[in-house]
Amino acid sequence: MGFGAAMIMPATLSLLAATFPRAERAKAIVLWTATAGLAIAAGPLVAGALLEDHGWSSTFLINVPVAVLAIAGAFVLIPPSKAGHHDRIDYVGGLLSVIWTGALVYMIIQGPHFGWDAKAISAAVVAGVGLLAFVAWELRHPHPILNVRRFLDRRFAGSNLAVALFFLAVFGAFYYLTQHLQFVLGYNPLETGVRMLPLAGAVFVGSALTGFLTPRIGMKITVSAGMVAGTVALALLTQVDVSSSYGDFVAPLIVLGLAIGLALSPCTDAIMGAFPESELGVGGAVNDTSLELGGSLGIAILGSVLASSYSSKLADAASASGTKLPDGTLETAQDSVGAGYAVAQGIGDKAHAVAEKAAHAGSKEQAAQLKGQAEQLAQGAGKMADAVSSAFSDAVAHTSLVGTVILGVGTVLVAVLLPRKGRDAEPAGRRAGAEPVAAGAGRQK
Repeated sequence: MGFGAAMIMPATLSLLAATFPRAERAKAIVLWTATAGLAIAAGPLVAGALLEDHGWSSTFLINVPVAVLAIAGAFVLIPPSKAGHHDRIDYVGGLLSVIWTGALVYMIIQGPHFGWDAKAISAAVVAGVGLLAFVAWELRHPHPILNVRRFLDRRFAGSNLAVALFFLAVFGAFYYLTQHLQFVLGYNPLETGVRMLPLAGAVFVGSALTGFLTPRIGMKITVSAGMVAGTVALALLTQVDVSSSYGDFVAPLIVLGLAIGLALSPCTDAIMGAFPESELGVGGAVNDTSLELGGSLGIAILGSVLASSYSSKLADAASASGTKLPDGTLETAQDSVGAGYAVAQGIGDKAHAVAEKAAHAGSKEQAAQLKGQAEQLAQGAGKMADAVSSAFSDAVAHTSLVGTVILGVGTVLVAVLLPRKGRDAEPAGRRAGAEPVAAGAGRQK
């Protein structure tokens, strides 16, 4: 699935850039970005509907007919085109990029969650050495998979950083918000999908605003405003606690969606504009690599913070409530919020079983004793469930605070990197003066 997505997504951007003339390219990319709002809405809704009556495997099976339709649509709708020249493929650079990014993500997951053991430290070393080797190789290769010197262009570097940071925040927030809606607030998968719709609608609105604002106030202000809005959305989530209702999540979801719509389109347009027409595929790949790497790091970093915070807070909450648990039960509950509620459910089931025995006890003394045990277990189940809810809500607030700091610092860096409106802000690829190959895209056979 990852291999297929890596082949498709960069090609979509390069096809847009090659098909539409320069005056219309930004609008096409805005529409491309707006489809993210459709995906955000459709994905959870379809998955939730499937999970109402089918198993988890149905969420994968549904993609088969979708893929068949996409393949048919590709033959009918996509204009034939290919590069007019062929450079030698930089296989070594591609391999080194996989090594250092894979090791980085593994380190971030392994270290905070499982401890900084030999595996985590080794992954850190491999990531560092792999990155240095990748940069050194790309600087020397005559046809690098990525010309790393492009990152000296402030507009290009700032746009990639903005995309990576945004999806770090978005993927990370999705990771824990959907869990909170299902486990703490008690919504089923379909109900959770419906309640994520405000974010999807806001992405559409933000994308539409981008097309209006960017030509008038410039990319720097538009993107910076979007990143500030994203930071505010995460800051609002720091107020989550065990008493929070769904209404407390609506404003952060809307603000986050607006932020995505505002910032993503101008950044994508800038990244694509930094490449000449002959390298549009590379531009699409760079944009999607920033997106996917940011999303992976978001789940890895914020997911690890969430797990560590939840585990610590659950131990404190269980101790404060005076809940007595069998050996090993607390450790099981600390694995995840789902495991925590499963432990509470198990205690409740045991209480029910003891109560059944009490109802059929042979003597009043035995019945009274069993009834007391059942009541004690039922109280323990309730306290455990309350402890899990409280611990996870506090973990969500703590994780949101970490995300706020990361995105806030990133916002300042992006604002410094992006040039002001004017000729100096024009992408290097566009300053090169080459016209799009829109008319010739279908003729390059």
